[in-house]
Amino acid sequence: MKVAIFGSGAAGLYTAILLKRANPSYEIHVFDKEEKLAKKLFATGNGHCNLLNKKLLPNKFNNPNFMKPILKEFSYPVLKKEWNEMGVALLEEGDYVYPLSYHAGSFVRYLLTLAHSIGVLFHNPCEIHDYKRSGSGYEIDSYGFFDRIVIACGGKSSPNLGSDGSFFRTLEKHGYDIRPLRPGLCPLRVKENVKVLQGIRHHALLKASNDSKQALLEEGEVLFKKDGLSGIVVFNAESAIYRSPYVKNPKISLDLFPEYSLYELCDILSRAKRNNPEDPLSSILPAPLE
Repeated sequence: MKVAIFGSGAAGLYTAILLKRANPSYEIHVFDKEEKLAKKLFATGNGHCNLLNKKLLPNKFNNPNFMKPILKEFSYPVLKKEWNEMGVALLEEGDYVYPLSYHAGSFVRYLLTLAHSIGVLFHNPCEIHDYKRSGSGYEIDSYGFFDRIVIACGGKSSPNLGSDGSFFRTLEKHGYDIRPLRPGLCPLRVKENVKVLQGIRHHALLKASNDSKQALLEEGEVLFKKDGLSGIVVFNAESAIYRSPYVKNPKISLDLFPEYSLYELCDILSRAKRNNPEDPLSSILPAPLE
Protein backbone atom coordinates (compact mmCIF):
# COMPACT_ATOMS: atom_id res chain seq x y z
CA MET A 1 0.00 0.00 0.00
CA LYS A 2 1.38 3.38 -1.04
CA VAL A 3 -0.15 6.39 0.73
CA ALA A 4 0.28 10.11 0.01
CA ILE A 5 -0.45 12.64 2.75
CA PHE A 6 -0.83 16.30 1.78
CA GLY A 7 0.36 18.44 4.69
CA SER A 8 2.78 17.89 7.58
CA GLY A 9 0.77 19.69 10.23
CA ALA A 10 -0.74 17.98 13.27
CA ALA A 11 -3.23 15.85 11.29
CA GLY A 12 -0.80 14.90 8.52
CA LEU A 13 2.16 14.12 10.75
CA TYR A 14 0.16 12.13 13.32
CA THR A 15 -1.58 10.17 10.53
CA ALA A 16 1.75 9.31 8.92
CA ILE A 17 3.23 8.02 12.18
CA LEU A 18 0.12 6.10 13.25
CA LEU A 19 -0.32 4.49 9.82
CA LYS A 20 3.32 3.45 9.60
CA ARG A 21 3.38 2.07 13.17
CA ALA A 22 0.22 0.05 12.52
CA ASN A 23 1.30 -1.05 9.02
CA PRO A 24 5.12 -1.22 8.74
CA SER A 25 4.93 -2.48 5.15
CA TYR A 26 3.05 0.62 3.95
CA GLU A 27 4.99 3.23 1.99
CA ILE A 28 3.99 6.56 3.52
CA HIS A 29 4.85 9.81 1.73
CA VAL A 30 4.21 13.24 3.27
CA PHE A 31 4.16 16.28 0.98
CA ASP A 32 4.40 19.84 2.28
CA LYS A 33 4.88 23.11 0.40
CA GLU A 34 6.76 24.72 3.28
CA GLU A 35 10.53 24.59 3.77
CA LYS A 36 9.95 23.84 7.46
CA LEU A 37 8.00 20.69 8.26
CA ALA A 38 5.21 20.88 10.85
CA LYS A 39 5.59 24.65 10.78
CA LYS A 40 2.31 25.50 12.47
CA LEU A 41 2.91 23.04 15.31
CA PHE A 42 5.85 25.16 16.50
CA ALA A 43 3.41 27.98 17.33
CA THR A 44 0.79 25.96 19.19
CA GLY A 45 0.02 26.70 22.82
CA ASN A 46 2.14 29.86 22.82
CA GLY A 47 5.15 27.73 21.93
CA HIS A 48 4.33 25.10 24.57
CA CYS A 49 2.34 22.84 22.17
CA ASN A 50 -1.22 22.38 23.42
CA LEU A 51 -1.76 18.74 22.41
CA LEU A 52 -5.13 17.84 23.84
CA ASN A 53 -8.05 19.05 25.88
CA LYS A 54 -9.39 16.82 28.65
CA LYS A 55 -12.95 17.95 27.91
CA LEU A 56 -13.47 16.73 24.35
CA LEU A 57 -17.17 17.54 23.94
CA PRO A 58 -19.15 17.04 20.68
CA ASN A 59 -20.91 20.41 21.03
CA LYS A 60 -17.54 22.16 20.68
CA PHE A 61 -17.42 21.07 17.04
CA ASN A 62 -19.32 22.27 13.96
CA ASN A 63 -20.92 18.85 13.47
CA PRO A 64 -21.65 17.38 16.93
CA ASN A 65 -23.51 14.32 15.55
CA PHE A 66 -20.51 13.39 13.43
CA MET A 67 -18.04 13.88 16.28
CA LYS A 68 -19.99 12.16 19.07
CA PRO A 69 -19.14 8.51 18.18
CA ILE A 70 -15.54 9.47 17.32
CA LEU A 71 -14.97 11.17 20.67
CA LYS A 72 -16.61 8.24 22.43
CA GLU A 73 -14.18 5.81 20.79
CA PHE A 74 -11.14 8.07 21.13
CA SER A 75 -11.67 9.56 24.57
CA TYR A 76 -8.98 11.43 26.45
CA PRO A 77 -7.76 8.32 28.36
CA VAL A 78 -7.41 6.45 25.05
CA LEU A 79 -5.45 9.32 23.45
CA LYS A 80 -3.27 9.70 26.54
CA LYS A 81 -2.40 6.01 26.43
CA GLU A 82 -1.54 6.30 22.72
CA TRP A 83 0.84 9.20 23.36
CA ASN A 84 2.47 7.36 26.24
CA GLU A 85 3.02 4.32 24.01
CA MET A 86 4.70 6.62 21.50
CA GLY A 87 7.08 7.76 24.24
CA VAL A 88 5.42 11.12 24.90
CA ALA A 89 4.64 11.86 28.54
CA LEU A 90 1.95 14.49 29.10
CA LEU A 91 1.63 17.51 31.36
CA GLU A 92 -1.86 18.53 32.46
CA GLU A 93 -2.72 22.15 33.29
CA GLY A 94 -6.41 22.22 34.09
CA ASP A 95 -8.16 20.98 30.96
CA TYR A 96 -5.17 21.77 28.73
CA VAL A 97 -2.64 19.03 27.99
CA TYR A 98 0.96 19.57 26.84
CA PRO A 99 4.03 17.38 26.25
CA LEU A 100 6.12 17.01 29.39
CA SER A 101 8.87 19.07 27.73
CA TYR A 102 6.38 22.00 27.62
CA HIS A 103 8.20 23.03 24.44
CA ALA A 104 6.70 22.84 20.93
CA GLY A 105 10.10 22.77 19.22
CA SER A 106 11.30 19.77 21.22
CA PHE A 107 7.99 17.96 20.68
CA VAL A 108 8.04 18.52 16.91
CA ARG A 109 11.65 17.40 16.72
CA TYR A 110 10.70 14.20 18.56
CA LEU A 111 7.84 13.48 16.15
CA LEU A 112 9.94 14.16 13.05
CA THR A 113 12.86 12.00 14.18
CA LEU A 114 10.37 9.27 15.14
CA ALA A 115 8.71 9.48 11.71
CA HIS A 116 12.06 9.31 9.91
CA SER A 117 13.21 6.38 12.05
CA ILE A 118 10.20 4.23 11.15
CA GLY A 119 10.50 5.01 7.44
CA VAL A 120 8.05 7.84 6.72
CA LEU A 121 9.21 9.69 3.58
CA PHE A 122 8.99 13.49 3.40
CA HIS A 123 8.92 15.73 0.33
CA ASN A 124 9.41 19.43 1.08
CA PRO A 125 9.22 22.11 -0.05
CA CYS A 126 6.90 20.49 -2.54
CA GLU A 127 3.58 22.02 -3.56
CA ILE A 128 1.07 19.57 -5.01
CA HIS A 129 -1.16 21.33 -7.55
CA ASP A 130 -3.43 18.48 -8.58
CA TYR A 131 -4.04 14.74 -8.66
CA LYS A 132 -6.14 12.47 -10.85
CA ARG A 133 -7.85 9.11 -10.59
CA SER A 134 -5.93 6.24 -12.11
CA GLY A 135 -7.50 2.80 -11.89
CA SER A 136 -7.93 1.92 -8.22
CA GLY A 137 -5.72 4.78 -7.06
CA TYR A 138 -4.36 8.19 -7.95
CA GLU A 139 -1.61 9.82 -9.99
CA ILE A 140 0.05 12.79 -8.29
CA ASP A 141 1.92 15.24 -10.51
CA SER A 142 5.33 13.73 -11.24
CA TYR A 143 5.39 11.48 -8.16
CA GLY A 144 3.57 8.57 -9.71
CA PHE A 145 0.87 6.23 -8.48
CA PHE A 146 -0.56 6.07 -4.96
CA ASP A 147 -3.22 3.73 -3.61
CA ARG A 148 -4.65 6.27 -1.18
CA ILE A 149 -4.53 10.02 -0.56
CA VAL A 150 -4.98 11.75 2.80
CA ILE A 151 -5.74 15.46 2.50
CA ALA A 152 -4.52 17.30 5.62
CA CYS A 153 -3.61 20.70 4.20
CA GLY A 154 -5.34 22.81 6.86
CA GLY A 155 -7.65 25.80 6.48
CA LYS A 156 -6.82 29.47 6.04
CA SER A 157 -6.06 30.55 9.60
CA SER A 158 -2.30 31.15 9.30
CA PRO A 159 -0.99 31.94 5.79
CA ASN A 160 2.47 32.72 7.20
CA LEU A 161 2.55 29.23 8.74
CA GLY A 162 1.31 27.48 5.60
CA SER A 163 -2.48 27.37 6.12
CA ASP A 164 -3.55 29.62 3.25
CA GLY A 165 -6.37 27.62 1.62
CA SER A 166 -4.45 27.37 -1.65
CA PHE A 167 -5.45 23.71 -2.17
CA PHE A 168 -9.17 24.42 -1.88
CA ARG A 169 -9.43 25.27 -5.58
CA THR A 170 -8.14 21.81 -6.45
CA LEU A 171 -10.61 20.16 -4.08
CA GLU A 172 -13.52 22.12 -5.55
CA LYS A 173 -12.46 21.00 -9.02
CA HIS A 174 -12.77 17.40 -7.80
CA GLY A 175 -16.30 17.97 -6.51
CA TYR A 176 -15.70 18.73 -2.85
CA ASP A 177 -18.04 21.23 -1.21
CA ILE A 178 -15.99 23.85 0.65
CA ARG A 179 -18.13 25.54 3.26
CA PRO A 180 -17.53 29.23 3.99
CA LEU A 181 -14.69 29.47 6.47
CA ARG A 182 -14.76 31.33 9.76
CA PRO A 183 -11.82 31.97 12.05
CA GLY A 184 -11.37 28.97 14.32
CA LEU A 185 -8.35 29.19 16.58
CA CYS A 186 -6.17 32.09 15.58
CA PRO A 187 -4.84 35.41 16.94
CA LEU A 188 -6.89 38.60 17.03
CA ARG A 189 -5.89 41.88 15.47
CA VAL A 190 -6.69 44.97 17.50
CA LYS A 191 -7.08 48.60 16.50
CA GLU A 192 -4.81 49.82 19.31
CA ASN A 193 -1.09 50.18 18.61
CA VAL A 194 0.50 47.33 20.58
CA LYS A 195 3.69 46.95 18.53
CA VAL A 196 5.86 48.09 21.43
CA LEU A 197 4.48 45.17 23.49
CA GLN A 198 5.40 42.51 20.91
CA GLY A 199 6.67 39.34 22.57
CA ILE A 200 5.39 40.14 26.07
CA ARG A 201 3.40 37.40 27.82
CA HIS A 202 1.14 38.17 30.78
CA HIS A 203 -1.53 36.31 32.71
CA ALA A 204 -4.87 38.08 32.39
CA LEU A 205 -8.62 37.81 32.77
CA LEU A 206 -10.03 38.26 29.28
CA LYS A 207 -13.55 39.43 28.63
CA ALA A 208 -14.89 39.14 25.08
CA SER A 209 -18.17 40.60 23.91
CA ASN A 210 -20.12 40.67 20.66
CA ASP A 211 -22.66 43.44 20.19
CA SER A 212 -22.42 44.23 23.94
CA LYS A 213 -23.25 40.61 24.85
CA GLN A 214 -20.60 38.70 26.78
CA ALA A 215 -19.16 35.89 24.67
CA LEU A 216 -16.39 34.69 26.98
CA LEU A 217 -14.85 35.35 30.39
CA GLU A 218 -11.68 33.35 30.91
CA GLU A 219 -8.25 33.57 32.53
CA GLY A 220 -5.04 32.59 30.77
CA GLU A 221 -1.73 33.70 29.34
CA VAL A 222 -1.94 36.45 26.70
CA LEU A 223 0.82 36.97 24.17
CA PHE A 224 1.12 40.47 22.71
CA LYS A 225 1.94 40.53 18.98
CA LYS A 226 2.92 43.46 16.80
CA ASP A 227 -0.68 43.98 15.67
CA GLY A 228 -2.79 42.09 18.18
CA LEU A 229 -3.15 39.35 20.77
CA SER A 230 -2.49 35.62 20.83
CA GLY A 231 -2.55 32.73 23.29
CA ILE A 232 -5.06 29.99 24.08
CA VAL A 233 -7.43 32.29 25.95
CA VAL A 234 -7.41 34.67 22.96
CA PHE A 235 -8.11 31.78 20.59
CA ASN A 236 -11.08 30.79 22.74
CA ALA A 237 -12.36 34.37 22.70
CA GLU A 238 -12.00 34.62 18.93
CA SER A 239 -13.81 31.32 18.48
CA ALA A 240 -16.63 32.35 20.83
CA ILE A 241 -17.15 35.60 18.94
CA TYR A 242 -16.93 34.34 15.37
CA ARG A 243 -18.97 31.18 15.81
CA SER A 244 -22.04 33.28 16.55
CA PRO A 245 -24.50 33.86 13.67
CA TYR A 246 -23.30 37.43 13.25
CA VAL A 247 -20.42 39.57 14.43
CA LYS A 248 -21.07 43.18 15.42
CA ASN A 249 -18.81 45.49 17.44
CA PRO A 250 -16.59 42.76 18.91
CA LYS A 251 -14.60 43.93 21.93
CA ILE A 252 -11.82 42.52 24.09
CA SER A 253 -10.80 43.77 27.52
CA LEU A 254 -7.92 42.53 29.67
CA ASP A 255 -7.51 42.59 33.44
CA LEU A 256 -3.79 42.00 33.96
CA PHE A 257 -4.20 41.46 37.70
CA PRO A 258 -7.50 39.61 38.23
CA GLU A 259 -6.37 38.36 41.64
CA TYR A 260 -6.23 41.94 42.98
CA SER A 261 -8.93 44.55 43.44
CA LEU A 262 -8.35 48.09 42.21
CA TYR A 263 -7.93 49.21 45.82
CA GLU A 264 -5.26 46.55 46.45
CA LEU A 265 -3.35 47.50 43.29
CA CYS A 266 -3.39 51.17 44.22
CA ASP A 267 -2.07 50.26 47.65
CA ILE A 268 0.75 48.17 46.14
CA LEU A 269 1.73 50.98 43.77
CA SER A 270 1.56 53.58 46.54
CA ARG A 271 4.00 51.58 48.64
CA ALA A 272 6.25 50.98 45.62
CA LYS A 273 6.25 54.70 44.84
CA ARG A 274 7.15 55.60 48.41
CA ASN A 275 10.08 53.20 48.32
CA ASN A 276 11.15 53.81 44.73
CA PRO A 277 9.64 57.05 43.37
CA GLU A 278 11.67 56.87 40.14
CA ASP A 279 10.34 53.50 38.98
CA PRO A 280 7.31 52.18 40.91
CA LEU A 281 5.68 50.38 37.96
CA SER A 282 8.57 47.95 37.55
CA SER A 283 7.43 46.29 40.76
CA ILE A 284 4.39 44.83 38.99
CA LEU A 285 4.87 45.20 35.22
CA PRO A 286 7.51 44.26 32.63
CA ALA A 287 9.04 47.39 31.11
CA PRO A 288 7.07 47.62 27.82
CA LEU A 289 3.74 47.41 29.66
CA GLU A 290 4.59 50.37 31.88
